[in-house]
Amino acid sequence: MGSALIDMDLETFIRERLVAIPDLGGRNERHEIARAMVQGNEFQDAKHAFGSEVADWPAVQLSVPGLDRRSRAPDILNGVLKIRKSVYL
Repeated sequence: MGSALIDMDLETFIRERLVAIPDLGGRNERHEIARAMVQGNEFQDAKHAFGSEVADWPAVQLSVPGLDRRSRAPDILNGVLKIRKSVYL
C-alpha cells in the first residue's frame, strides 16, 4: 500500500514538472509519460534501494521519454528530471 502511494505521489510530482514543457503535448500525454517514468526501472530501482547503504545519493534522475534533450524546465535538464531526495523521498 505504501509503495503504491509513493508511486501516485511521484506521478503527480512529475506531471507538475512536465506542464512547463508544452512540446510534450496535453494533459493525457503528460499523464502517460509520468506513469511510464514511475513504472520504469530508474525509479523503481531507486525506490527499492532507498534507505540502504548503496542508496547514498542526493537525487534521483529519471529520463523523460520523448523529450528533446535541449528542453529545459524546472528540475529538467538534457531530457532528465532530477528529483532531490530531500524534496521528495
